[in-house]
Amino acid sequence: MSGGSPLRKAVIQACGSSSHILSSQANYLFQIDLQGNIVFVNTTYEHKFGDKEEYIGQPLLKTIHPDDIDNCEQIILRCIQNPGEPLPIELRKLQNSSTYSTTHWEFMGLVDEQRNLIGMQGIGHDINGKKEVTQQLEQANRLNQKLLTISMQLMDVTSDALYPTMNEALGVITRFLGFQRGLVYVRDKKGEQLRGHLSYEYSSSGVFTLGNQASQLSLENFPWWTKRALRKESFEISGIRNLPGEAYRERWLLSMLNLESVLAIPVIYQQELTGYALFVSSVQIKPKTKSLLETLKMLGVIFGNTLHRTHLNQALSDGRSQHKLLADNVVDMVCKHDLDGTYNYVSPSCESLTGFKPSELLGTSPFTWIHPEDHPKAFEHLERVLSGECIRYDYRKRRKDNQYHWVEVTAQLVQENNRKEIVTSVRSIHQQKLTEQTNAKLLSKSQKLNEELQESQQKLETTLARTQKLNELLLKSEKKFRSLTEKSFDAIMVYNAQGMITYASPSVVGVTGYTAEELIGTDARDYIFPEDLSLVEETMHNAIANPRERSNSLSRIVRKNGEVIWVESIMTNLLMDESIQGLVSNFRDVTKQQKSEQAINEYSERLAIATESANIGIWDWMIPQNRIVWDERTCQMFGVDAKDDVNYKEAWKDIIHPNDRDRVKEAIDAALRNSQRYDLEYRVIRQDTHEIRYIKSYAKVTFSDSEPVRMTGVNLDITPLKNTEEQLRKNVIALEKSNAELDQFVYSTSHNLRAPLASVLGLVSLLEGNSDTDEREQYLRLVESSIYQLDATIQEIIDYSRNSRINISPEPIHFQHIIASVLDGLYFLRNTIDIEIKLDIAGSLTFFSDASRIRMILNNLLSNAIRYFNPYVKQPYVMISIQPYLQGVQLIVEDNGIGIPEEIQNKVFDMFFRATTHTNGSGLGLYIVREATRLLAGEVSLTSRKGRGTTFTLYLPSEKKRKKELLSSK
Repeated sequence: MSGGSPLRKAVIQACGSSSHILSSQANYLFQIDLQGNIVFVNTTYEHKFGDKEEYIGQPLLKTIHPDDIDNCEQIILRCIQNPGEPLPIELRKLQNSSTYSTTHWEFMGLVDEQRNLIGMQGIGHDINGKKEVTQQLEQANRLNQKLLTISMQLMDVTSDALYPTMNEALGVITRFLGFQRGLVYVRDKKGEQLRGHLSYEYSSSGVFTLGNQASQLSLENFPWWTKRALRKESFEISGIRNLPGEAYRERWLLSMLNLESVLAIPVIYQQELTGYALFVSSVQIKPKTKSLLETLKMLGVIFGNTLHRTHLNQALSDGRSQHKLLADNVVDMVCKHDLDGTYNYVSPSCESLTGFKPSELLGTSPFTWIHPEDHPKAFEHLERVLSGECIRYDYRKRRKDNQYHWVEVTAQLVQENNRKEIVTSVRSIHQQKLTEQTNAKLLSKSQKLNEELQESQQKLETTLARTQKLNELLLKSEKKFRSLTEKSFDAIMVYNAQGMITYASPSVVGVTGYTAEELIGTDARDYIFPEDLSLVEETMHNAIANPRERSNSLSRIVRKNGEVIWVESIMTNLLMDESIQGLVSNFRDVTKQQKSEQAINEYSERLAIATESANIGIWDWMIPQNRIVWDERTCQMFGVDAKDDVNYKEAWKDIIHPNDRDRVKEAIDAALRNSQRYDLEYRVIRQDTHEIRYIKSYAKVTFSDSEPVRMTGVNLDITPLKNTEEQLRKNVIALEKSNAELDQFVYSTSHNLRAPLASVLGLVSLLEGNSDTDEREQYLRLVESSIYQLDATIQEIIDYSRNSRINISPEPIHFQHIIASVLDGLYFLRNTIDIEIKLDIAGSLTFFSDASRIRMILNNLLSNAIRYFNPYVKQPYVMISIQPYLQGVQLIVEDNGIGIPEEIQNKVFDMFFRATTHTNGSGLGLYIVREATRLLAGEVSLTSRKGRGTTFTLYLPSEKKRKKELLSSK
């Protein structure tokens, strides 16, 4: 096509300011004439789709995938109908004789200056990468949905349905991945070998068979696979020719089974390899993407958990006696969450893990149950999961008993039916964490011991260096060697490779009791203590295997007199040295050192037992360094964590009670200044519970050059003793109060009893000599009144005695019956007074308490209300109201009597206090009301105005609440 043709001009005009497309490196450009033949392409089009000579002048439709031709013709027709309008379309363009490339185009009809259609152009670019990424994401999403479905199906599957369900799940994944056969091998638990047997299998109809040789799998015969299995890795083989050279055994196996493609997914349970899931095909399968392979790892975890549950269910069927053990092991909890973390599904196993039933967790947030200190980490992990990351992390989770336990949580974001959810698997690692913490403490102690051992080794290295130098000198000449060895403090012996003694220094007799002549020619092993023989032989073998390297050992030998002693030896291999030709052993008697170390260890154990049994803590203050060290018991006493290499100086200041700090400081300063013993009692505040404890502390100061350098002491928790002393003090106060009340009771009671008796006696003497009938009736009424007064006093004394001595006897309380009985007993007071009794008692009132004390309370309150009525009011009344209140009842007795003056209202509940002298009374009534109410754990109060009346308000708890408060107070 010439550069000046109308179509070429129209193309340039259509590109306008974007005419750079003609030479673009990213966009393809072509033009076709009205017959649909290609007449022009740019350089980028030619580089992509081949030499233009092959398609210039040819129909455009010949370069398009057959399935896209109809769509292309429709777009061309629309371009003819709407020239100048760009129309988008996706086409698969022929790239070579058999490959198509997916491209995106904009077709547009071209016109000349007279607006006549002269052809069409297309501008396009590749979208292969975008399509591929989209397909990969869709494929990974579909796989996630299938894995979630499989997980949910296998979670609650019964033993009977497990086999078909596993095979069905295997078939779903096999078909999804495009393989012909899926197999699950379960690892044999009887040994440590990587062997397994075929447990589940799926195959598409009409595919190849593997035969009996595939029923067992032993990875020991396949080193390339074994390396990956030991690392619990997935791997994929796409064509056996692509296997590396080292995988020749695997290539032989696949060739024998007529397999071209293999995808192996490890089956994992609790980070342990329990089997492999294999997907195989006799034809070559396109390799899977890394993201898809990473997602497939979850299949191994799902199968691992399912196989583990299968094993437990099988064990359960063997006998009910194993039920509890297996139930304790099945601790994994599977949950589903909304995107904010809210539970929307919880598996039944949550009750054994957390103590909660699934219904108690649904709709709650996991952060409610996570330890507050773990919240920042949990929020961070939630963000990572929402970003698509599958993570595993550890938290402290609160159980129903409010105890925090360590759990391991595996979480992943999944999508099903256009809905995203978070799926978690939770298992307990509490015992593991406790073990780790214990191991950390042991490791710390071990590191300290290692430091001491290194120091000893350094000293030993110094000795060894001197011995090495001596050995080098010994090698120079036999004469010089013998001279040095005979004068050596250590015993020296030389053995041949078989252990026969070929040389012994004269000093050997001091260690073994044998002379050199007696030892030479004998077997060195004959003198070793039997229990240490294997250790010595191992030392000799190490020395033989490592020439010129020193082998150290500590063992026991038997002296000539039968005594067993400890020797420390250094052995050097000089078998290849012509002047020696043997194993040189330098050894010395270290029995005393061993016994000393043993004695120190035994003393330390006894000291630890003594301090622990006596509940004594030990502390040590290195004064120049201003450093305080506590033992574990002291840390427990003060409620702090025991840690090695920690200075507790500042912590101690905070633990001492603020009111005792100055006193403790003065006692310490006095001990440091006057060389006197430190002996002090003070209070501390535990750091964990904030409880106040009493401590008895003793200490001794060590001086150097008249300066204190160390203060060592012990602490004893004397809180129980202090509590006992405090209880004794309270008992003494209570006893003194009882004695005082008893004295007052005896005095007042004798007066209250004698007064009516004296009155009766006087009236009787008047009756004896009086014959006037009216006067005699008057005297008899006065005698009757005195007797009633005496009876009331005796009744109050009986009530007082019963209230203070008889235990509470709870029973259902019928207030109407008790009030009726009390009013009948007060008839002698009421029959002369027109008093209205009003009742307001709740109808359905159920109340348990002590009926006798309730009767005492009502009797005294009602008798006072009647006795102290107001004769100047039109209608005297007593109102009794009983209503439910705070797990008990509220009892109100209200009257419109003479009232109680405000200045004595705080005394009316005192024993023998009488508010007025206008009527007879013992002064015990309201005291008994207060004491009876107190014993029932209730409260009593009054409001009164002189001349207006009095209201007594009592709160009496139910018997159940009274006992609860009593236990709480104790």
